[in-house]
Amino acid sequence: GRTQYGRNRDDWGNWFGCNNPNPIFHYVLDLNYLERNPHLQPPPLRQDIRVGDSRVYPIAPIISHCDTKYRPLGAIPRFTSACGTMVYRDQLFGPEYENVTFTSEPVYNLVHARKLQPEGVSFQSLKLQEGEAEFFRSKDPWSRPAGLHVGPDGALYVADMVREVIEHPEWIDDELEKTINVRSGEELGRIYRIAPVNTPRRAFKRLDTLDTAGLVKALDSPSGWQRDLVQRMLIWRNDLSAVPLLEELATNASSATTRLHALCTLEGMNALTEDLTLRLLADPHPGVRRHAIRCLEHFECEEADPLNWHDKLKPLVHDADPFVRLQLAYSLGEFPAAWSANLLGQTLLEGQDDRNQVAAALSSLHKQNLGTVFELVQQQSPRSPLAAQVAALAVQMNQADVLSSWFTQFSSDPSTWKTLREWFLLLGSAKQDLWKRLGPENSSQLTALLENARQITRSQNESAALRTDAMRVLGHQPSLQKQDVELLLSLLDPLSAPQLQQTALETVLSIPNESIPQQLIAHWPRLSPTLRKILLDGLLARVSWTEQLLAAIQADQIQASVISTEQQQLLLQHRALPVRTQAELIFGKLESNRSPILKEYLNVVSLLDAEARNLERGQELFKKKCQSCHRLQNEGQHLGPDLTRLLNRSPEALLTAIIDPNQSVEAKYLQYQILTVEGQTWNGILKEETATSLTIALPDGKTKTIPRSELELFQASQLSLMPVGLEKDLNLDQMADLIKYLIHQTSQEQAE
Repeated sequence: GRTQYGRNRDDWGNWFGCNNPNPIFHYVLDLNYLERNPHLQPPPLRQDIRVGDSRVYPIAPIISHCDTKYRPLGAIPRFTSACGTMVYRDQLFGPEYENVTFTSEPVYNLVHARKLQPEGVSFQSLKLQEGEAEFFRSKDPWSRPAGLHVGPDGALYVADMVREVIEHPEWIDDELEKTINVRSGEELGRIYRIAPVNTPRRAFKRLDTLDTAGLVKALDSPSGWQRDLVQRMLIWRNDLSAVPLLEELATNASSATTRLHALCTLEGMNALTEDLTLRLLADPHPGVRRHAIRCLEHFECEEADPLNWHDKLKPLVHDADPFVRLQLAYSLGEFPAAWSANLLGQTLLEGQDDRNQVAAALSSLHKQNLGTVFELVQQQSPRSPLAAQVAALAVQMNQADVLSSWFTQFSSDPSTWKTLREWFLLLGSAKQDLWKRLGPENSSQLTALLENARQITRSQNESAALRTDAMRVLGHQPSLQKQDVELLLSLLDPLSAPQLQQTALETVLSIPNESIPQQLIAHWPRLSPTLRKILLDGLLARVSWTEQLLAAIQADQIQASVISTEQQQLLLQHRALPVRTQAELIFGKLESNRSPILKEYLNVVSLLDAEARNLERGQELFKKKCQSCHRLQNEGQHLGPDLTRLLNRSPEALLTAIIDPNQSVEAKYLQYQILTVEGQTWNGILKEETATSLTIALPDGKTKTIPRSELELFQASQLSLMPVGLEKDLNLDQMADLIKYLIHQTSQEQAE
């Protein structure tokens, strides 16, 4: 998973990371397993598990070099340089520090502690110290805790790099940078050892002086540092005399962590036996059971099952520990025996309310087990979202023959159409040759279902809710696509209920047909503002449709003023030359030199103290122009930087970011352009990528996951997603109101 400063794990193999504004993420899903199924669209691998706000509580005067001659705006201290997150894996600090993580925060001269609490197959992370306390903080503003490690003695070692300036020079005003030494303190540094008072130091022997028996004994230690190193040394030595000693530890050691390390050391030495692994499936600790399941993947799973794998794994389908069930869902895909397919189906149904458990189980699907699993899912809930997921994978894996009994279970109730729509959406590029994949029998059954949907859509005797559900499945049958479009367009009539009009429009826009834009543009004069926005977004989603939209604007069928500043920027930067050329003719070329405009708007600074500033108008401007991408005091979206964390910048810095957003763009906020094989285009910020899919954050705050198999083009722009030219909609007074509102929001919270 993506992280800014490496990853760190707990005793049981759960991995965590962080980035500057967030002290902890959990990497929930295992990419190695997900990669087995290229058709799977899993949920995000990385999960934000922090509970509560991002405030920290320093005691030193905060040195800020982000300003010029104006004082900082006084924002409340929040994580802005979180790094080095690590799990405390020792017992020296006492039981209250079990499952505790530490994070460095060098800007605010402190080390922050949080407590992990299991929640399903993930965790919640809560601040450990109560109130305004922190685990470690310094009164020295040059103190910069940057690295954290637990030593063999169980103490926490803090590497303090000691610097006056901690900001990257890129974020320091150029004129100010000339007056300071950004390397000041580079010859200094401190290492703190933190341990409970009045606690004797733990005795420690040099591990390289121990014989093999001594090393095995050293595995039985409260120190995670020591257990890790001993395990590596035993694997490096590969002394087979250690095997019986390790088997004894794996079976009878009183500590679960010792049993786990013994098991994994045997695995690393290729000395693990099938019999021992099967016995450890019944270990009293879930962490050992979990890894025993994983270790079974090293052995041949026979159909005859002479060692009775099935009966030993079956109780784990309902294991009390979610992590055990997650690993079982992964590993069952590695066992080719027919009986494992039945267990996989049961495991999938057991975890169907947890999207991570579902993803793990679906990653285990292959041609040999899919039929059995789908049969079990159908028996329990044939019209569920889970059934739609498995049915889509069946088509993508060219196993559509398993669907024949599925189609026969559908009726005309709303759940039928919702399930079918979900199925069509999940098919992705497989829709292009769907009817060929389905075969004659399935095609006939699906044709009958779609004809029923048309009849419901036409009928004014049916409820609006049922008609909208039914019409959403139209447009997927090539031989009747023209008929479906005509039916849907007939509902774009002021006499139709708004709900019917909107659904009809959205459905038509989902049909990749080149005749559709002109037909929809003809309806423009009769569309409400809501429908016009939906239509514009849809026409901008495909290159050829965008060209037809711009042609309509040039022909005065649609007013150029309806294209927002953000949309204009996307068009002027479009990858397709014909689109850029048309856009430049309509909107003018994109200005590259923003200096004159920035110079004019810096006059806003002199207006900030005026009594005439209108905070209510500033708030409205924030909601209208900023909130769709930025978050401020728990309002807005997370697409761009959280403005709450940026308000220690000067008014000049804020104005520069608004007027010239491309002057300095962090890599994580670069705009990506995506074109799919179906011709759809997407612009957004890359949030997640796996071997099988990409997830981008869109300007409206939503996310879109796209399978790699459907990518035609994927490229980064060197420009920010934030549009250039916002000042066209904001005069100096309005800009002053907006800046004043941003400042006021922070000062209000601090006063509280």
